[in-house]
Amino acid sequence: MNFNAVAAGSINLKAEMMAQTKQKEAPSTPQVGILFFVGNRLWIETTPLESAGTYGEFKIHENDHVVYWDQLILAGVVPRSCCPA
Repeated sequence: MNFNAVAAGSINLKAEMMAQTKQKEAPSTPQVGILFFVGNRLWIETTPLESAGTYGEFKIHENDHVVYWDQLILAGVVPRSCCPA
């Protein structure tokens, strides 16, 4: 998912993220990434293993959970707080 394009306003992030939840097929290549399960929806941001960063002996997705969560909030697809007080 290209979040730089979102900043430029060239794609509808909410529609893209909603379409992501409807995806039924497994990726054709191994992936690493971030997962959030909110309500009854699974939000996933991934990188193909061949393009992933390296951390020691591990392959990693370069984005982090905090940044991805903020992007989901800005798209209006998750609440600001997932855990009521």
